This record gives sequence, structure tokens and C-alpha cells, in this order.
Amino acid sequence: MALVLDKAKIPDLKGQQLKDQLRVFKSAEAPNLKGITASMKVNDICAGLCESIDLYKAGQWKPLNNEATKSESGEEFDIPDDGGLDDGNKSWEDDN
Repeated sequence: MALVLDKAKIPDLKGQQLKDQLRVFKSAEAPNLKGITASMKVNDICAGLCESIDLYKAGQWKPLNNEATKSESGEEFDIPDDGGLDDGNKSWEDDN
């Protein structure tokens, strides 16, 4: 499922579509959604998703999960194969 990165579309999401977007944003590790659950009020979920979009557009958050590598606009995110978790320690590599 694609991330919806258009705040104008968020209020139109209802029921399962809204829950799916919440799941995708959380899967992409949106930092402001840790306390938001699918059982919360629709307005609270929408506000959280809109805040996530603001964080993305401000460059303060970048989606970190392969499930969310494409937005609804078709924009692709540059996410490394290791999910950005490479700590520079290459000791596990063979010397060959």
C-alpha cells in the first residue's frame, strides 16, 4: 500500500482505508505515531497522519520501511537495502 502524502486526502479516508494508512505510516516509522492506535477517534488518527506528512515535507522524517517506499504520487524514496541500519562495521564480511 502506498503512503498518502497529500494532507487534503487524509480527511476523506474512512474505516479500513484510514486504518491501513495508519499501519503504513507506522510501518514506515513515522515518529509522531507511537501513541496513536487504530481504535482511537478518527479525528485523532487524521491529525497524527497530517502531522507525519508535515514532518516528511519539512525533511524531519523519511520513511524507513520497504512497504512504504512509494507514495501515492509515485515518488520513490531512496531507502538502502539494509533499511539504513548499516553501522559501518564490516567485521562480518569475509576478507576474500
